[in-house]
Amino acid sequence: MCSEPGAHTPRPSAPPHAAAVLILAALAAGCRTSAAPDIPYDLYELMSDSDVALAVETMQLGLETGSDGAVARWSNPETGNSGAIKPVRTYQTAGGYFCRDFEELLNVEGIVRIYEDNHACRADDGVWRFIDD
Repeated sequence: MCSEPGAHTPRPSAPPHAAAVLILAALAAGCRTSAAPDIPYDLYELMSDSDVALAVETMQLGLETGSDGAVARWSNPETGNSGAIKPVRTYQTAGGYFCRDFEELLNVEGIVRIYEDNHACRADDGVWRFIDD
């Protein structure tokens, strides 16, 4: 199970791009992949600010409105990069917070990664925030 959103460092609701990269980099924690030595594990390091903004917007919308198994996609025509969020489980904590487990797929510069075992809970301000379990 996850901890409650208030137990973690607050994150901005509309993060500046640098903060968004840090927030979304948390997705990579504990995920599996077979990266080549010269390719960063966290593909967010290769994404443009507009890619990150689209990913953040899609994640918020997908977690808020998507049913388990529904895929929310983004694509940036400026960079050719794309991604998707798929909620896989929805639950409520003992403290009353709604949380979701989800997967994220990124296709950045032709490199495709699937980040599994991600967790987020909706904070009191309505923003979905990553949590550690």
